[in-house]
Amino acid sequence: MSSKKKKDQFSAGLVSKPFWFYEYKTYVNELAKGRSADEIKEYALQNNLFSAAKEYRIKEILTCVSRRVLQFDQEWVDVFTQQSVTVQKMMVLLSIMADDKLFFTFMYRVYRDKLIVGAEHLEASDVLAFFRLMQNESEEIALWKDSTIRKLTQTYRKLLNDAGLLVDSQIIAPLPSPMLKNYLETHGMDAYLLAITGVNE
Repeated sequence: MSSKKKKDQFSAGLVSKPFWFYEYKTYVNELAKGRSADEIKEYALQNNLFSAAKEYRIKEILTCVSRRVLQFDQEWVDVFTQQSVTVQKMMVLLSIMADDKLFFTFMYRVYRDKLIVGAEHLEASDVLAFFRLMQNESEEIALWKDSTIRKLTQTYRKLLNDAGLLVDSQIIAPLPSPMLKNYLETHGMDAYLLAITGVNE
């Protein structure tokens, strides 16, 4: 297992990737039992670990969830298993941020700024404005279709709702546990902490 890291390339891959909290928690619990990633893969396929309807769906979930979890080290697993569901959902969101550079950028630039100024709402128009700005900054994103931008806008807001950081359009400021805060601070992930708490640098 590694520790943090944002990818170098921007991706629209989150369009087809749900929050998958139950699946993430299930995977972490298997790691906590001492199973390796390879052992979990074999076990998941043989026992339909995620209660998916089709084998291809199991593989899809496994690929995505394992990648999110394995952005971090064993200590992350240990911390996760000791948290409330509220904080665990926060940790899933942080994993998505670590796995997706564009989503991290959105959280740091938009969500964090909303918290800093005391805004109460984050609307679809705020997310859309972020993508329009990124289209001016990135040649890659500039080539994306409007339909992709609209889908990503919906996806980002859905992820925040699933994580408990947004209810409809109302912002819910998260409160990381001391253990989670300590993990982020001691693993060089201060920017992630800033992104979700809105604390100014």
